[in-house]
Amino acid sequence: MKKTPKTSELLGCLETVLWDCDLSPTEALDLLAHPGQSKKGVTARNLYVKILGSCSWYTLLKLFPAERLKNEILTDEVVNRLFPPVLRQRYRYARSLL
Repeated sequence: MKKTPKTSELLGCLETVLWDCDLSPTEALDLLAHPGQSKKGVTARNLYVKILGSCSWYTLLKLFPAERLKNEILTDEVVNRLFPPVLRQRYRYARSLL
């Protein structure tokens, strides 16, 4: 896989959120590229919840296209798992703006 600045930034974000998973950032990146799969009990949706809870909105906009944010990442299934509840409200609002 070719490392672009965007990929490097996403790997850095994944390193931060994977502290409690037995998954390397590279494995997580592969999982995000193939969202229907699961690795070591972790799914892409699990990663989306972690990423949304850790990265700023502006970082998310740099890392993912708006269409992917709206249709794949900011789904009700993912957003409803966020904590605290105010974070859910913010991302529902952000999704409505996309």
